[in-house]
Formats: sequence, C-alpha cells, structure tokens
Amino acid sequence: QDAWRFPSYFSETSLVDDTTVSSLACANRVISVANLDIVRNRINISSSEGPTRDGRPKPDVAAPGTDITAARGFSDPSTPWITLSGTSMASPAAAGCAAQIQSVDGTLKSWPEGCRAILLAGAKRNITGQTWWRDVVADVDASDGSGAVDALESVNIAKQRRSRNAAATGRGWD
Repeated sequence: QDAWRFPSYFSETSLVDDTTVSSLACANRVISVANLDIVRNRINISSSEGPTRDGRPKPDVAAPGTDITAARGFSDPSTPWITLSGTSMASPAAAGCAAQIQSVDGTLKSWPEGCRAILLAGAKRNITGQTWWRDVVADVDASDGSGAVDALESVNIAKQRRSRNAAATGRGWD
C-alpha cells in the first residue's frame, strides 16, 4: 500500500531541496517548458524552477501557458472549449514551434539535437528585466531557461543553413 503514496506538492515534506523541477523534466534530451504568463510578462508561479539536482539549468524555454483556451475534447457539445493554465498548456506551444522549425528543413526531423539547439537559440532572452548575462554569471537564472520561445526567430535561424566548414556567422547552422 505504501507504493501508492506520493507526497503532496503542498505539504511541508514535499520540497526536500531548492529545486522543484520534476524528474520527468530533468532528462538530458527533454525540452522542459516553463509556463509563461504573457499578460503579466513573467513566469507563472505554478511553474517549477531549476536547477536539476545535478546542477543543470531547467526549464529549457518558456512558452505561453496561462489562461490558454483549447478544445475540450470528449465532452458535452455545448461546451467545446476549456481555459486552463500550466506547463501542460505551454508545452504544445513549444512543440508547435519545433514543428515549424522542422518544416523548414527535413534534416531537422531526424536531428532532434539540432532542432533543440535552434529552438533555444531563437528564444527571447529573459522574460523580464533584460538581465540574462548578469543572471548567468550570478548563477541565478533558474526560471525561464533560454527565454520565451520565438517561432519567427527560430524559423529564421533554421532557414540560414550553411554548408559544412563555412565561416562562422551570428545566425545559421550546418
């Protein structure tokens, strides 16, 4: 019976250290997404913060996830829409951005590391404060990852494919 007991995230014993990112979001090749509240221009209080227990920064990016209206699914036809908040609403926005990146160049469909790199490179640094570099140096930037996903910037980077061994540029990949 103890195998079915899980700690409540609202109990005194649930936070055992200074990280709140769940184990599922801590995997090395997972893109973890923070819940961005666009109206307040900040990360929603419901989002977990890193770093991971082994010191890696998480979440990787932030995406709109507060007060998102979506199809309700299998429900009464008179209520086809539902408005929710959370990382479960933010993750589809980041996935859609990744799909747009992959639509630019077929190579990215079979190269998830490249797609991830472009997604992170295209993100807007810091949701608030424009303090990204200062936060990195001080090791305090643990709530928005690389910043808010920016589909247009990410697609523009994906369009700048360069040939192998080409000179380095500020934008582009090979």
